[in-house]
Amino acid sequence: MNNNKVVYTPPEGKKVIRDKLSKLEIFINDSAFSDLDPLIKMALIHYQFEAIHPFSDGNGRTGRILNILYLIQQELLGLPVLYLSHYIIQKKPDYYRLIKSITEENNWEEWVLFVVNGVATTAEMTLQKIKDILELKINTEINAKEVLKSSYSKELVDLLFRVSSDSLNSLFTVGFKRFQMLFNARLFASLCKFSVFRNSFFGNKIKFPQSGKHCI
Repeated sequence: MNNNKVVYTPPEGKKVIRDKLSKLEIFINDSAFSDLDPLIKMALIHYQFEAIHPFSDGNGRTGRILNILYLIQQELLGLPVLYLSHYIIQKKPDYYRLIKSITEENNWEEWVLFVVNGVATTAEMTLQKIKDILELKINTEINAKEVLKSSYSKELVDLLFRVSSDSLNSLFTVGFKRFQMLFNARLFASLCKFSVFRNSFFGNKIKFPQSGKHCI
């Protein structure tokens, strides 16, 4: 609702909703059905889930969780550390405007670039936080050794951070390669025009929604 005006009516009826969710599940998991780039596919999945709107409440939160789970499934993330909700909430007016423009104007271009840019922006921010945590842990170990001397215990510092140095280093070094793929999304977004996406990636495999209609 917007000023008492209905801006979108999701599909209704248990059978209809289940059917649409079933098709979305196939789209998510069957690479033979769609071999799109995972970041582009994630953008489509997110819109589709929000368009189906299967729950009376919590669809936005659930959709954002699905984003992370999908990136993990695609092995772009090793742990659920990419907080896309921060980006989406910060840009909420654009988020809703772009979702609305898909439904009403079939405008996928801006939406996909919005999501891809969000992944790149959030990946950079997250990687910096990982660096900061690792640096703080190293400094804490140094200070603890100076203060505690013979009573120093590495396990104590690990307990304070609830993660071992090896785990942090693994997240930073191994995860960095995965994050780097997400960083490249920004370059990818700036170079691509969505007409190319449609012709080269989507073809006839994706049924784009017509004005006022639902996908899938």
